Amino acid sequence: MSNFDQDDQIRRSPPQQPYQANSAILYAPKNALEQTVGVLQGAGRVETCCFWYGRDLPGGCGRVEAVVVPPQRGTWGNYDVTGEAMAAVSAATRAKRWVALAQVHSHPGDWVEHSRYDDARAISRGVLSVVFPRYGHWTGPWPHRAGIHEFQINYWHLLSIADAARRLVLEGAGTVSFLDLR
Repeated sequence: MSNFDQDDQIRRSPPQQPYQANSAILYAPKNALEQTVGVLQGAGRVETCCFWYGRDLPGGCGRVEAVVVPPQRGTWGNYDVTGEAMAAVSAATRAKRWVALAQVHSHPGDWVEHSRYDDARAISRGVLSVVFPRYGHWTGPWPHRAGIHEFQINYWHLLSIADAARRLVLEGAGTVSFLDLR
């Protein structure tokens, strides 16, 4: 049994300070969400991740332009993306001048809070972290039952539904590239 299979290693302490809402918004076309959920569900009964890449906008905002699926290893309760796999992601996104805007992954059950493992494996503290329940077998409306996290005050805060809806806005139609590097 790995260290992260034990409940005391999975569950985190609550934040020492409350989340402070800000004006930054991540805009994501609905088809980015659809592609992402398809990747998570398609992996079966293992945790899986992908990344949302795109462009920075003024005021700390961003617009998702690509769903990127890295090479990875998934188990029932976590996923692993190696440094070599992240180098492949960087090589694939650099020419487009895309930056990482969000990391997205699945959890086995309904719990969408970050685990200690999730905290330790985040690709950046400057991106949002989105967690979908039941290996991506999620149903809306957005953002109900999904976990949207933002790092601030030295903690990955799980946002309330109202804060999540303001922070990560789904837009209608849009062109989103799909890069499957597995």
